[in-house]
Amino acid sequence: MRVPRLPDRYRPAVERAGFRKLKSARDPSCLTPFYSQIPSRYPRLFEALCLEYSWQEAVVGEVEFAPNPAGVDLAGFAASIRYDRHLWNHLVFSGYLVFGRMSGGRYDPVAFNMGARKGHDAPVCRVDHEEILSFQRLGHPVQLVPSFLALLEAAARDGEGAA
Repeated sequence: MRVPRLPDRYRPAVERAGFRKLKSARDPSCLTPFYSQIPSRYPRLFEALCLEYSWQEAVVGEVEFAPNPAGVDLAGFAASIRYDRHLWNHLVFSGYLVFGRMSGGRYDPVAFNMGARKGHDAPVCRVDHEEILSFQRLGHPVQLVPSFLALLEAAARDGEGAA
C-alpha cells in the first residue's frame, strides 16, 4: 500500500499548529483495520499526516483536529473522530468523513465531503450538528476550503506571514 509523504513545504506549518512528528512513521498497514468499518478512504495527504504525525491539540485556521495520539496504529484517532456516535453514523451514511470540529469549543463537526471528491482530495466542510441531532437531516454543509491541500496551503501562507 503506497501512501504519499507529507510534502516538506507543509511541515513547518503543521508543526506550528500542534502536530508532532513521530520518531518513526506508522506502518501503512495500520490503515487496513482503520478502514474496516469506514466505507470510503480519507484523502491521501490526510492519511500521510496521520501516519507521520501525532497530535492532541492541533488547530489549522478554524479547524480543530480530532486527537491522533502517538502509537503504532490509528485506534486513538478512530475513537476521537467518533466522539458522537449519532453524528458519526449520520455523516458517514451521507458521504462525509469527520476529522475534527470547529475550533473554539464549537460542536459542529468538520468533515471531508467524499461525494465531491476530486482525485485523491476532497472539500473540507463544516456541518451544523443541530440539523442532525435535532432534525435528523444533513442540512446545508458549508465548504471551508475546496480541499485538504488548500487547508495546508492556507496554513503555510499564514505561517509565512508570522515568520
